[in-house]
Amino acid sequence: MRTLTLPSSNDRIPAIPSDIQIQELSKSENALWNIFTSFDINILRSSFLQLDSTFRIENKRMVFSPVSADPILNAVNASGDRFFVRSQIMLWKLEQLALLGNMKKWTEFVNKFSEDCKVIEENKDLQMLLLCDSMRIGLANWNSDFCRPAFPQEFVKNAPELKQQLNGVLTRAIQDNKSTFQIFSKELTCYLLNNREWSFAVQRIKNQPLLTTPFTNIAVIFSFFFTKLYIEKKKDEAFKTAREVIWKVLTPTFDKLKFGQDPRQCMIGKEPLLNLIEGLKDLEVLNILIGFVSFLYNFVITTDLKPLKSNINAFAETDSTDNVSSTEDSSNLLLRAVGRTIYLDNAELWQSISILDTYKSYEIDVDYLEKVLNLLSEQASLVGPVYLPWLCFRADFAFARERYEEAALLYLETIIALDRGLFQTSLDGTSAGITAKQQICKKVDIDLIYSRLAVSFYFLRMPTLAAIIGQMHTDIKPHLNLIEHLLKNTALTVDSGPAYFPLAGDVHLRTKMAAVYKQPPLELSLYTQSLQCQANKAMNINNSKEVLDRERLRRNERIIEILAKQFFEINIGRK
Repeated sequence: MRTLTLPSSNDRIPAIPSDIQIQELSKSENALWNIFTSFDINILRSSFLQLDSTFRIENKRMVFSPVSADPILNAVNASGDRFFVRSQIMLWKLEQLALLGNMKKWTEFVNKFSEDCKVIEENKDLQMLLLCDSMRIGLANWNSDFCRPAFPQEFVKNAPELKQQLNGVLTRAIQDNKSTFQIFSKELTCYLLNNREWSFAVQRIKNQPLLTTPFTNIAVIFSFFFTKLYIEKKKDEAFKTAREVIWKVLTPTFDKLKFGQDPRQCMIGKEPLLNLIEGLKDLEVLNILIGFVSFLYNFVITTDLKPLKSNINAFAETDSTDNVSSTEDSSNLLLRAVGRTIYLDNAELWQSISILDTYKSYEIDVDYLEKVLNLLSEQASLVGPVYLPWLCFRADFAFARERYEEAALLYLETIIALDRGLFQTSLDGTSAGITAKQQICKKVDIDLIYSRLAVSFYFLRMPTLAAIIGQMHTDIKPHLNLIEHLLKNTALTVDSGPAYFPLAGDVHLRTKMAAVYKQPPLELSLYTQSLQCQANKAMNINNSKEVLDRERLRRNERIIEILAKQFFEINIGRK
């Protein structure tokens, strides 16, 4: 069955066509085909001559630049230019090149188009708009390539040139009293935060009416916070900014709109915030947003403002009503035992905020909150795939949303990363030795990770693994109290329990498991006998503590190796 689910070699995604292949595709004697497919302005010119003068394309089928298209078309129309449709198609082509990220081709195309369009050639305001448009495209391309550039050397080389160009165009726009930058303020904000242009944002953007938008206000606030925290080294003032400014301007966005209740004034709307997060790829900025939204989510979880939907019965349905009720009780007990709050890396930043005071009169929009967390989780996987706090955050959020397969994989990644030291603990690189590992282990509750991994295995119908993974705890006693609930549905699963028995490296765990298998409703005598028949020489309770600890450590390492092989299909080998 597993072989049948593997992707066929014939289903591979085809390679991106080359420029030569695209040129061959666009070559045709049909003028309409050339207009739709070609970006060669000479071919377009000849194609226009072949078409009837009444030729039209519906506006809704074309995408235009939000900066320059309307002013240019209005100027062309006002001048009585009979080539209005040509100009419309040319601007459509320009925006297609912008969306493709082909800045070089866009520049060549716009220069030739300006030569053909006398209105642009004679109007300096329109030329300025095209200059701002090139800035918009440059910023959008930079943000798109940031973190995962296709050509790293070229990306690094172009970064100083882009900043210099931005500085020049911004200065000229302010001198000409133009508010054009407000149109693409999201791209500008993402660039400033991703490139950590904190001083630029505070000095050039702040208190500048021509540049003020909700997006740039966010850039200024975050830049002020990071300047205080990292440049001026004033931690108390930075934390005060987070609690008194960031908290106050962002929380109204998460309010649930209710009929008859006046909404709080918010700096940025729900959809604009989502659009902004999609463009943010700086670890520090995302870390603050993840901490802020996770803090809100934990408040929702702990106060039960909205009960989470549960799918726990889907994994253990039986014909007996009593068994279903029993299964539901066990599942709820397991979830209560481990909780569903999300890991909070920067808890000290928000812990002094009285969130109950904020939400006495307003209700949190939980659906929107989960939507934002989903997006932040996706961004975290892109920006910091081995950043340990985000591994914990992503795993906990998947667990809270009852996506147990995803949660199990992420918890295993976290455990392996901690075990092997393969994680990032700072902005500059990976962990540097024992000190970094000790510091991160103090913040991460490893026992909670093992508990939630056990519950995830339970819902994935792997009760034996759920029981055995508990021996990884620092103190196994709390886990022993859950063994009966974890193993309750063993008879209803396809879990090959006895195959995992040799991994059980704790005497008390083996004894407890054998007792549960013997009791009704399981009464699995073969399982009990199999456990008792395992080689007990190394795990004899009469052995010294050193011998027992050494054997338990060996078996724990073996568990990690087997789980990595089973879930990731990789052999991580011995440390």
